[in-house]
Amino acid sequence: DNTLPVVNISAASLPYAKNGTSVTYTVTYTETNPSTYDLKVSDITLNTTGTASGTVGVANGGTSSATVTISGVTGDGTLGITIGAGVATDLAGNTSAGTGASGTFVVDNTLPTLTSVSISSDYSPTNLAMSGSNITLSLTASEALGALPTVTIATKTASVVHVSGNSYTATYTMTSGDHGDPIAF
Repeated sequence: DNTLPVVNISAASLPYAKNGTSVTYTVTYTETNPSTYDLKVSDITLNTTGTASGTVGVANGGTSSATVTISGVTGDGTLGITIGAGVATDLAGNTSAGTGASGTFVVDNTLPTLTSVSISSDYSPTNLAMSGSNITLSLTASEALGALPTVTIATKTASVVHVSGNSYTATYTMTSGDHGDPIAF
């Protein structure tokens, strides 16, 4: 038997993380002969970009299915792992090679801001609205948002659409119960 045990790293448990989040990877082995496993924190390199950082931990490192946890995540960038050689040995004495880099996850602790906001209606003049008027709020965020923003117009929930990139449009049609006179904005 000259076949080395192969170390496999799963995808990250989360695609995005922020301060204090923990993200895990499952480490398994491909081996036809029973093996010994010895995955320790010192075998793992934390791959970072930007200012992203975290603390590596290992659970069940002596089994065929270990969990690597990156906890205390901070900063902005990406994180992933690489595992060094020699963490598994088969019955013939072959030891595992090191792995390539795992898939990464994004660490984002910078709150998005609105870089552009405009509001208008189909009423004339467009800076006023009354019953039956369609009000449109257009906004552009500083970065892609993880979900559609919640927008209220005249204390009512507006319908929000992702236009493209970081741009969104919210619309609301005023009803007779919203306000009796034209509303300025």
